Amino acid sequence: MYFPFVKAACLLFVLTLSHTPVLLGNGEVRRLLRAEVQLKNAKVYLRTGQPEKGLMLLNRSLAANPDSPESWYTRGLANFKLERHEEACQDWKKACQLEVNWCLGEEYSKAGKFCLSNETGSLE
Repeated sequence: MYFPFVKAACLLFVLTLSHTPVLLGNGEVRRLLRAEVQLKNAKVYLRTGQPEKGLMLLNRSLAANPDSPESWYTRGLANFKLERHEEACQDWKKACQLEVNWCLGEEYSKAGKFCLSNETGSLE
């Protein structure tokens, strides 16, 4: 009769322990989580045609976590949409330097070709 209650209490205890750093407000964890949330929100702004707002959040995300290749790549997309091609190429290059996986794939291939075919920047 008490088994479901005990099982639920144990599960809650385990979940609490697994999220202790977040719950305690570890500064490093909070900083990285804030950067991740800003990145996700920026992507929403980009998808809804608001690259200026997305760029603002991406700048904040990168200030909190400058080692995020996804943030650099996404900021490149925002800059590209704002016709800031030189900045876009620099951002994509930084993403590639941080993690080679961001140099792969069709999207990056298109970005790289654009940067290499224009005088605005070079990915090499």
